[in-house]
Amino acid sequence: MAIASQAAKTLLFVDDEPSFRDFVARSLGVNGYRVVSAPHWDEARNMLRKGNLTPDVIFVDTLSLKRDLREVVGETASTPVVVLSADRDAASIVRAMRSGARNYICKPVTPKEIDRVVSEMSAVSDVESRAASVPEAVTHYNPRPDFVFCSPKMQQLHQMVMQIADARVPVLILGESGVGKDVVARSIHRNSRLVAKPFVKVNCAALPAELTESELFGYQKGAFTGADIDRPGKFEFANGGTIFLDEIAEFTPGVQAKLLQVLQDGRFTRLGSNQEISVDVRIIAATNRRLEEAIRNGRFRQDLYYRLNVVTLDLPPLRERREEILELSRYFLIKYG
Repeated sequence: MAIASQAAKTLLFVDDEPSFRDFVARSLGVNGYRVVSAPHWDEARNMLRKGNLTPDVIFVDTLSLKRDLREVVGETASTPVVVLSADRDAASIVRAMRSGARNYICKPVTPKEIDRVVSEMSAVSDVESRAASVPEAVTHYNPRPDFVFCSPKMQQLHQMVMQIADARVPVLILGESGVGKDVVARSIHRNSRLVAKPFVKVNCAALPAELTESELFGYQKGAFTGADIDRPGKFEFANGGTIFLDEIAEFTPGVQAKLLQVLQDGRFTRLGSNQEISVDVRIIAATNRRLEEAIRNGRFRQDLYYRLNVVTLDLPPLRERREEILELSRYFLIKYG
């Protein structure tokens, strides 16, 4: 099956395995990419310094670098660096992301995985460039919004929502309870090309810990007492569309590990089964907690946080946007009056 065309995208691979360099050149070249490769970073750096190579994404195998990843990231200006490694250890992923890598792909890789990462990097780059050009105060007001955004902070947030709607990258929404994280998640879906596809909301805080895995990923007949039939989970119901994981900080370590696998390669197994299921789902997560504290306390995986934190939307509480109180009153009066 052909992957999505990414014509005009230039990819630089730094890997000391000739067979891998040949593989990416053949498999990605036929899909519209311009693929350039080098066996080590010194050669790649010389290619970049000559000025005739401007890659859109740089993929580096950590064993081929022979130097600190931070140094490589520092020499690549604004070009995103993606790490390739056979090491699936969480600590390795965290170290790579802390060093400035924008993503991490575990070997062996497939052309589809490369294409997905390039699409994500392109979407994020586009969002960042457009967000930088958004004026600090947007003066227009949409009379039919998905949510009220007449304050400068919410105007900027609405602009970001419109920019990332079609990006198909994970989104992390932060904010106190009641600020409208659910509304923002639905607005992202409604303004995307997935609008006709499923939008599945999961209230993670309302799920008992022992039922969370089976609710999200489904279960096989006989997986536990009372499992009399096969049952799909929320991810299967959301396939092709968007899943909104509200209060994601409530997940157990086991569920966090399975969610990380979905983010990495779009696959998971039902409870009680060894058969992998593939899904194509956009993940939007939300929390009223600061995940950095949960990471420090060992309650949330740092590698999962880095996977989710591609685009972050921080919703201010109403006390920081009091100018919206009157507009919100009118909005709810019209909606429910």
